[in-house]
Amino acid sequence: MSGDPGGLGGRLLDTCITVLIAVMALAGAIYILREIWVPLCVTIAIVVIVGSSSALVYRRFRGW
Repeated sequence: MSGDPGGLGGRLLDTCITVLIAVMALAGAIYILREIWVPLCVTIAIVVIVGSSSALVYRRFRGW
């Protein structure tokens, strides 16, 4: 077969390496997310509070 790039062994090895790299990337992303989770939640909460307060103040005093 002319479309056979390296046989079953080569494709299996490529698949295993791809899965290994994907798992390593996912583990790294989970580690980073665990490290910044609390500051991220606090920052998002502050942004939501300030934004909603600003919107309420703007709507309240818009006609002055």
